[in-house]
Amino acid sequence: MKRGAFTLIEMMVAIVIFSLIVISLYKSYDALKESNQKYSKITEEMEHLWRIKRVLYLDFALTLKSNVKVLNQERNRDIVLLQTSNSIHNRFNPFVAYVVKNGVLYRLESLYKLHYPFDTQTVADVDRIGKVKRFRIYKALKKEGQRVISYYLIDILFSDKTKILYKIRALNEV
Repeated sequence: MKRGAFTLIEMMVAIVIFSLIVISLYKSYDALKESNQKYSKITEEMEHLWRIKRVLYLDFALTLKSNVKVLNQERNRDIVLLQTSNSIHNRFNPFVAYVVKNGVLYRLESLYKLHYPFDTQTVADVDRIGKVKRFRIYKALKKEGQRVISYYLIDILFSDKTKILYKIRALNEV
């Protein structure tokens, strides 16, 4: 007997097998897509935290000599006024303030010296850092030979339990 084509049953079996393979591949693709979305979100959060840490570090490491004021407001909240050579808005030696308002930490950057409390004449770019439970800055002075070096301990606890604890030495002091 000579066969020239597939029978109907053979075609149906092939279609069923092909359908099972496509369904399993779709489930795998869907699981991969879901895990990529989760990892993408985690990566974005880590990148955001890295940017915050970088700006904090550069602001305090590049402070200009004796231009840092730490104002204690509450047990878990400080206000910091400083002048730094770090700018995220392309300014030369900007004045920067870190302020917590309604549980949110903000960074203000201005060409003009900032004074607390701020008034309606204050001109600054405002960047939202994130929701915080604690924002504390501790300043210490250490004498090294003839020089006095400033050290800053930065303690931030975000609402999502992420914590930043930095000890930073001011590099610009002479």
